[in-house]
Amino acid sequence: MATDPVLVATARHGRACQTGDQVKIADAKQDILEAKLRRAVGEALAAFPPLSSDRKAAVAMMLLGAVK
Repeated sequence: MATDPVLVATARHGRACQTGDQVKIADAKQDILEAKLRRAVGEALAAFPPLSSDRKAAVAMMLLGAVK
């Protein structure tokens, strides 16, 4: 069984497409985007040394859309 959240979300999207349920399809697309974002953020943070509290707060604000 797949453990990669992106693959799981993609499979869910495929199943939703087979049913034609537009709400489930839209939800599955959002799940794919979220899984990709989580993976990208995790990889980016893993590439850096531990962040200070101030930098963690700055990253959190970016993710919340408060900083551009």
